[in-house]
Amino acid sequence: MISDIFTIKSAHVTFLLWGAIFCFIASGILAPSKGILKDRKITLILIELSVGILLCMDATAWAFRGVLGTVGYYAVTISNFMVFAFSYVVGLWYSAYVISYVFPETLTPKNFFLPLGKNKLPLMYYVAVWSSLAGIMITVLTQFTGFLYYIDPMNLYHRSSMYPTGLFVGMVPTLADLIILIEHRKKIQKRVFKSLLSYIVLPAAGMVALIFIYGISFVNIGIGISSMYIFFVTVREQDMALYEDAQIITSMQEGIIMDFANMVECRDKNTGDHIKRTSLYVKTIADEMMRKKIYRDELTQRLINNMVKSAPLHDIGKIKISDSILNKPGKLTDEEFEVMKTHTTEGMKILSKTLLSTTGSGYLKESIDMAWCHHEWWNGKGYPRGLKGEEIPLSARIMAVADVFDALLSRRSYKEPLPFDKAISIVKNESGTHFDPLVVAAFLNTADFLREALEYILTDGR
Repeated sequence: MISDIFTIKSAHVTFLLWGAIFCFIASGILAPSKGILKDRKITLILIELSVGILLCMDATAWAFRGVLGTVGYYAVTISNFMVFAFSYVVGLWYSAYVISYVFPETLTPKNFFLPLGKNKLPLMYYVAVWSSLAGIMITVLTQFTGFLYYIDPMNLYHRSSMYPTGLFVGMVPTLADLIILIEHRKKIQKRVFKSLLSYIVLPAAGMVALIFIYGISFVNIGIGISSMYIFFVTVREQDMALYEDAQIITSMQEGIIMDFANMVECRDKNTGDHIKRTSLYVKTIADEMMRKKIYRDELTQRLINNMVKSAPLHDIGKIKISDSILNKPGKLTDEEFEVMKTHTTEGMKILSKTLLSTTGSGYLKESIDMAWCHHEWWNGKGYPRGLKGEEIPLSARIMAVADVFDALLSRRSYKEPLPFDKAISIVKNESGTHFDPLVVAAFLNTADFLREALEYILTDGR
């Protein structure tokens, strides 16, 4: 029986110490974070630090309980004082944390304890704050009067007859915070509301448990668990907020980039809806290649998604080409064609600069390859660098087929559009010279789908 008691005591102390360590680590994680409102972050750090101290001191009180001698006496005396004091301190910071959600960025050192300044806070907040301060003062007085508890000559902690007064004082801020939460529930997200409510519910459940079972720190354990819950929810909310902000920024960046691509297309009177159609071809070919497990080690769904997003940017370098060349009604001279060929390198330069100044748009890395290399040939006779075979990025090899195929089907000032079957035949004949044979094979497998898709686009006018 005695060994069982010591085992329970050891497990109890260990549990409290691990909880304290977690809280200290949590406060360290929160300190450098930038995605949380300043007043909210400060109060949550103070909560975690205070709970960490509370649990650490509680573990010390239990570990040295009944240990005689100077060390044991001071350990029990100081730790019990800290446990009582910090249970009220945690309540003080918790009240401030609730306010940080109900009235964000209104809590200042000036109005923390008194309703001073322009920002008026709820009366219940000040009831909670001053009740917590009263609890701290009662704890200090207890060291001289034994008002709440006392330590006997055997170095054992005992509750005094006025102990319920301490519980009552501790319940006042809890009830005041609960009233604030209920009144302003609509201002708080559901997940956050639950975490804040846990600080009220779990310690209250611990108080009830203490009525029936003495010897385990149910209240402090409840405080510890609720602080962990609040921490995890806050971090999750921060991550979600940062993700949403990143998505908005990325969406705006992509919108601007796509508008840029559309502007380039509008300058080129020969291309029409070229970027929309080539995007369709790229996706269709890539999906077929994935289905057939062609280049399975390289061709991932992520790469396909990036290629489809990048396809509209493959001719963005044409923004650097003069209108006299870009919209010339006849065939280009050799000199003019040399200038036109520079759109690949210019596109690479534009997108490289954009990538350096853009966050969250990983597909731009793929767009550089597609813009720079979509005129390279499988046999090495393309431009601008004369790459050959698999030296050419896979995305550019797929783009090359899509680009040429659409050009064959399109009307130009110097030519009429070719029939669908003729365009298919030309691409097929260029396999192994202009195009990657495996890409062409996948393209040919999609011919029927592309025929129907193009008929739909023409019929629907899109």
